[in-house]
Amino acid sequence: ERRLGVDVGVMAPLGDFQKFFTNAPMIGLHFTWEAIAPFALRVSTNRASAYHKSGAASGKLTVSSINIGTQASFPINRFIPFLKFEGSFNFNDVSFDSTKVVTAGSDTFVTTVGLNVGLGMDFIVGREMSFGFEGTYHYLVPKKINLSDNSMFDLGSSYASVGFRVNF
Repeated sequence: ERRLGVDVGVMAPLGDFQKFFTNAPMIGLHFTWEAIAPFALRVSTNRASAYHKSGAASGKLTVSSINIGTQASFPINRFIPFLKFEGSFNFNDVSFDSTKVVTAGSDTFVTTVGLNVGLGMDFIVGREMSFGFEGTYHYLVPKKINLSDNSMFDLGSSYASVGFRVNF
């Protein structure tokens, strides 16, 4: 069984992300292929852009990731609770106003790697469609960058996400 899905939710920043940036809408795609029940191969991507807590003119954080892992599903009639575990390649980008500029450590090609752990529930509404929700904790390997005000910023800060999903 193979499923393609769309995810819409909210990214809640943690660590250095939380100090400066607000929650942000997140959008993503996922593909699952059940190889050996209850386990499925899962490939997904997501993206969110958060503005600085002081307003858009003060900076922006963009979090993008490509994730590969497994999903274990445990069907109960029309309800399918699941757990997921993924490895993650993250492409995070940050900008501040003119008083804080990234001066060193600013490579944004595969910013960092991480692990995602999540759980959720799908509700089957037809032969080829289901709706659901999921929550995920995104742990990223820390990656410090230097700013022009002699401070450091962790471009590998973790974040959490919750969202709604549609599977086809």
